[in-house]
Amino acid sequence: MASAICETNQHNHKPHQETQDDQIMRIQGEFRKTRPPMFKGDPNPMAAGQAYHWWESILAMPDVEIANWVAFETIFLDKYFPETMKTMKVREFTNLNQGDMTVGQYQAKFEVFCSLHDS
Repeated sequence: MASAICETNQHNHKPHQETQDDQIMRIQGEFRKTRPPMFKGDPNPMAAGQAYHWWESILAMPDVEIANWVAFETIFLDKYFPETMKTMKVREFTNLNQGDMTVGQYQAKFEVFCSLHDS
């Protein structure tokens, strides 16, 4: 009987197994404690705020329904990538040449243009 009690106690005192959600919450908490700066990947620091306000205005429109990613992407690209920009990128792609770039650099530039074509 004593061995059964010991075994039960050992089973009840196992360390808490951290779930994936627990781990994510812990890591996010640790990250927030570092007070990281706001992401500023855009050359224009106002762009993030402008995009947020634009998005809020889209959501407030009664006649706009964003049911999926394709609908969002269409509205977003129409707003932030006008035809003039698309024409400019097509021209850049058409005039792309290797010049003094390495093959790897040239390939990377080519792949960027190819990824733009998909959108």
